Amino acid sequence: MSPLLVGILFVLPALICGVACAGPLPAPHPYLHHNTPQSQTVGGLVDGISAEFPTSLSNDAPANGPPSETSYCSLRATADHYAPPLPCGPGECKAFPAHNMTPDTCQYLFPEGSPVCCLPVQTKALKDNLGLLRQIFSRCPACQQNLLTMWCAYTCSPHQADYVQIISNQTKDNTIVVHNTTFRLDPNWASDLYASCRDVEMEGGTVVHTEFNTFEKFFYWMGTANAVQIITFLYNTTTSYKNATTSCTESCSCQNCREACVAPPNLDLDFNNTMCKTHLFDHDYYCLTVGLVASYIFILGVFLFASLFYVMWRFVVNRKSLANVLLSVHYDNTVSIHPKEGTHDYESMPNTHISGFMHTPGARKGYLTRYWGFHGRMVARYPLPVIFLCLLFAGCCGLGILRLQIETKPEKLWVSSDSRAAQDKDYFDSHFGPFFRVEQLIFTSKTKGQQMLTYDILTQILDIQLYIMSETVVHDGVEYGIEDLCYKPIPGKGCIYESVLEFWQNNRTLFNAAGDPRGYVENCLKNLLNNACMSSIGAPQDPNVIFGGFDTATADYENSTALIVTILLNNYPENTTVASLWEKKFLHVASQNYSNINIAYSAERSIQDELARESDSDIPTVLFSYCIMFLYVSLALGQLYPVNNFFFVRTRFFLGLAGVCIVMLSLLISVGLNSLWGVAATLIISEVIPFLVLAIGVDNIFILVNTFERTNPNLAVEDRMTQTMEKVASSMTLASLSEALAFLLGSLTRMPAVEAFAYYASVAIFFDFVLQITCFASLLALDARRVGKNRVDCFPCYQVVSEEDARAEEVAHPQSETDEDISSTYGVKKHRHIRSGYAQHEEYKKPRDLLRTFIARFYAPFLMVPVTKFVIVLVFIGALFLGINLAPHLSVGLDQREALPTNSYLINYFDAMDAYLAVGSPLYVVIKSGFNYSKPLEQNKICSNPGCSKDSVTNIYDSVPYIAGTTYSWLDDYLEWIESPACCLTNSKGQNCVVLNLTGCDSCFTLNPVTDRPLPWQFHQYLPWFLNSTVGTDCKLTGQAYPADVKYNPDGTIQATRLRLYHSVLKTQEDFVNALRVAYDVADHSHLDIFPYSVFYIYFEQYLYIVSIAIQDSIYALAGVFVVTLLLLYDPWMSLLICGSVVMVEMDLIAIMYYWDISVNAISVVNLVMCIGISVEFHTHIAHAFLQSSRAPTRTQRAIDALVEMGSSVFSGITLTKFFGVVILAFSSSDIFRIYYFRMYLGIVILGALHGLMFFPVVLSLIGPTKGWFTRLVMSAWWWLASNVCGYTRTSWGGSVNTQYVTGVHSAIHE
Repeated sequence: MSPLLVGILFVLPALICGVACAGPLPAPHPYLHHNTPQSQTVGGLVDGISAEFPTSLSNDAPANGPPSETSYCSLRATADHYAPPLPCGPGECKAFPAHNMTPDTCQYLFPEGSPVCCLPVQTKALKDNLGLLRQIFSRCPACQQNLLTMWCAYTCSPHQADYVQIISNQTKDNTIVVHNTTFRLDPNWASDLYASCRDVEMEGGTVVHTEFNTFEKFFYWMGTANAVQIITFLYNTTTSYKNATTSCTESCSCQNCREACVAPPNLDLDFNNTMCKTHLFDHDYYCLTVGLVASYIFILGVFLFASLFYVMWRFVVNRKSLANVLLSVHYDNTVSIHPKEGTHDYESMPNTHISGFMHTPGARKGYLTRYWGFHGRMVARYPLPVIFLCLLFAGCCGLGILRLQIETKPEKLWVSSDSRAAQDKDYFDSHFGPFFRVEQLIFTSKTKGQQMLTYDILTQILDIQLYIMSETVVHDGVEYGIEDLCYKPIPGKGCIYESVLEFWQNNRTLFNAAGDPRGYVENCLKNLLNNACMSSIGAPQDPNVIFGGFDTATADYENSTALIVTILLNNYPENTTVASLWEKKFLHVASQNYSNINIAYSAERSIQDELARESDSDIPTVLFSYCIMFLYVSLALGQLYPVNNFFFVRTRFFLGLAGVCIVMLSLLISVGLNSLWGVAATLIISEVIPFLVLAIGVDNIFILVNTFERTNPNLAVEDRMTQTMEKVASSMTLASLSEALAFLLGSLTRMPAVEAFAYYASVAIFFDFVLQITCFASLLALDARRVGKNRVDCFPCYQVVSEEDARAEEVAHPQSETDEDISSTYGVKKHRHIRSGYAQHEEYKKPRDLLRTFIARFYAPFLMVPVTKFVIVLVFIGALFLGINLAPHLSVGLDQREALPTNSYLINYFDAMDAYLAVGSPLYVVIKSGFNYSKPLEQNKICSNPGCSKDSVTNIYDSVPYIAGTTYSWLDDYLEWIESPACCLTNSKGQNCVVLNLTGCDSCFTLNPVTDRPLPWQFHQYLPWFLNSTVGTDCKLTGQAYPADVKYNPDGTIQATRLRLYHSVLKTQEDFVNALRVAYDVADHSHLDIFPYSVFYIYFEQYLYIVSIAIQDSIYALAGVFVVTLLLLYDPWMSLLICGSVVMVEMDLIAIMYYWDISVNAISVVNLVMCIGISVEFHTHIAHAFLQSSRAPTRTQRAIDALVEMGSSVFSGITLTKFFGVVILAFSSSDIFRIYYFRMYLGIVILGALHGLMFFPVVLSLIGPTKGWFTRLVMSAWWWLASNVCGYTRTSWGGSVNTQYVTGVHSAIHE
């Protein structure tokens, strides 16, 4: 409880008696450290009250009607005896005319000559004590006025006998005096009086309503605070006192009157209900939801109408049965799911490829295709040199790792250096020093719910605290203790410890001598400024900081179920190493098991330590995931049956290992090059990119190997590699470049962690592709030669079949082809080689061949059935709309618990913070240079005292949500210090008479009669005196709390200042984000150059724009995909279809995020960008095969052809590989891996496969591009340009072009 409040309650009964019965009040002492509420000092003495109080009020009559005709008193006094008063019998004492009442007391109620019940001597004593009352309640004159009105009525009202009755008397000095009275009050009036005072902050930082949450408790305490005379307040509406009350809104600031708080008009504080809503069917629905439902119903109607029309047309015109119409693939009658209609064997059909950029419309191969054929021939012909050059290049790039920098500071990862939070932090640190290193212990009893103020518990806490205080560390041969590291707010004094044991100054002797600790603490809470209860550095304790688990409504500190100990260390850069070493010992002590108490603990280094431990704990999981993918790749690339002598010839473990090693080489190149470019690595990069590159790179390995094996095994390896590259290198290029560019464009974001991820991922993916088409292709050629010679996998020196056996096998199975028959289209003569193990067992088909057959004969035809198409399109569009509808409802943030190991001690600490802490994070409002503090009009823009602007900085911050308590302002206290004549005295020599204890001095200030503010030169001259002042007998104000809040320029002018507040307790991520938004909004709407700063802002500012970053990065990634697919496919419609399907994957993933409770943060944004990159893989190979297909004339047949050609590789090489690797992540020990990696990666893989292998082929069969349409369009445009601009003509459209035409087009291009 506030010590001055205690003083008031003792003084007020004395005012009633007319004398200060309680004696002088103890000197207040404000809080002196940065991150706890500072004491709020109160105003000075004002000469007279006539200017503050009205000259007349309503009659102080009983509530039920006018006073009795004859005025009688219940209490009386004499000139010699007025404390306590003497009793009056019924009708014994009549009121008498007021005469010579002391000025500025109760004359505003009882003018001279009016009947009263008090003597002049009583009003003189009243006058002497009004200074304290005025000083205590100076920030809320309305409360002061209402209280004075009540006590004047109790003491001097001529109708005293109507509502004041004597209950008992006692004998004192042989005189019968009053001991106990009743004072009847109207309950409504009492409630109004309490409302005017409940928010007033007393000395020591205590607010009235935290001590007394009802008016009954407030008046009870006032009546029982003075044992000399006890007043029992009664509440009824019959014969009770009632008068007019003054509302606190008329003269009190927001921080002392909640009704005076008015939110700024332009602030948007309704964060959760900003979306448009509409009322339908007696319920409120989001406009977006209604629009999407209406759109889906419309689409469904269109589809149903079109389907009905189609069925009727096929049924009536073509005479088809209904079953045939609904269940057959009508674009190709030879393909059906009906057994009687027969099927084509797509694997045996010839295929001549055509694609705009890949091939010209004629039979001649395109330039890019011919290049890839040449490239394949070279890497197969010279495998060893290619491998050597690749290794050499990777090794040279890897040297850049020597310059590798790993960024672990969160403020450097999630916020750009030019962001608002980063700039504010730099300004704050440079002017006021960096925020402290906070070490905190939260003690609870082993017995759940037990109160903590017991001797045994406090003794054990004292033992722990003293042990921690005695810990030392040695660094560079120098020993450091806590005294060398801690924050010392008062020069010349020790460290500040926020602990209940500071009531005993952390002294075991004092603790043992004090007796019952609960009773001692209760007494200290009643008088926080009692010298015996002061901390070891002479500062009072803040109960809200050291107690936890109490009822905040009643401030029942004594029954707290938790005690909090906080130690503050300086956080200067040169202090970091030593402080970190000391914190290690601190954590060791806190982690021990104790008999009576549980400890939830944290140090400044804890987050970084636990994040590193989390990364280390997940290394086995990640490695196991890689091993699973490697094992699957190795098994799937080879042929595992039949099991015979050639089993180990057909396996490809070495080739699978080589593929994984190539991924590692690409990572080496990426890390090396980015390190040379100065791009710092992050933990996300080390955890995500290896998995990403392996997952993306494996599909190219499967496609290369599968396509290579589908070539004629009797051809030379060079020819087989040539055909392989001609067929799939273009689609590999398309997928890889799309992914690389998609990630690279993510570097345009403002978030450093995402930017770094984009650089590392794009470089790794690009060089993974380069190494695959060079190094891996060469290794594949070598492996094919190994198989051709029947050499064992991984042990090529061992040959299963001897040369003689091979020649005998050749005689038994002679080749029917000649060299010329197997020559390639390039005219190069090939050499036959020994037939491989595959050739000797052609009757056995590999599992992937079975998958290809399944797709060709069952899956693809079924997918093209009209009913299937109809259902698939509607289902996938519905999923798209669902994702769009749920996107605005995703939560934002990253709970710190999710980033930690599941067994981290910090999880227990965060839970304890949520459960027990009563205050949130400290908040500072910084006023930058250039502000003129000496002008009253400028002062009013900041202060909150009476006379300050209602929309001042202090008042506005006190009125908005997520702010706890009041603003602690040096300016407010300085202005009150100025108004108190006894606080600043000086003589003709300019000496400080208060400090030097001189006499014959005058007040320092000449106050303006209009503004009650000093002259500008006085404001600046005496500000240092205030900042160094102490509490005295005559001055209850001090500025010792504020030296760190005012920073001077070298010339003595004020450079910057700060105000101090507290956030309310913030538990959820939404609370933190909204608290930051509120603080920023207030500053943005202020006309002053100010900014708010709290230690968590640097981490949470990203969430103010994380959604826009996610949208921006996704758009950039999609733009990259569109550009690359357009350049390589040469078909804008196909590029749009690919991007559209990828967007659907993204939106479906957002729906999964909503249902799996995955928030939007930097990790999920990276995953969303990665979703686009990975989804491209599921589409581009199908799209490329669709455009290349020339053996099928219709869209449906081409879609089937594309599925047959690439579906098995996409499923086995992309889907299954990623699936097996992702499933292992479910067994990770950290929530962040299970939530953001396992869940999201699993969603990406499944959704990508569904869209790439189901929805996208259906879309191609319906609206896929016509073969060569864009090429014809471009050639037509060139023909028009050539004929109209250059004057050339073309022989015929669709035929050959004459020499004049070709020359003209060529010239036009160059022009």
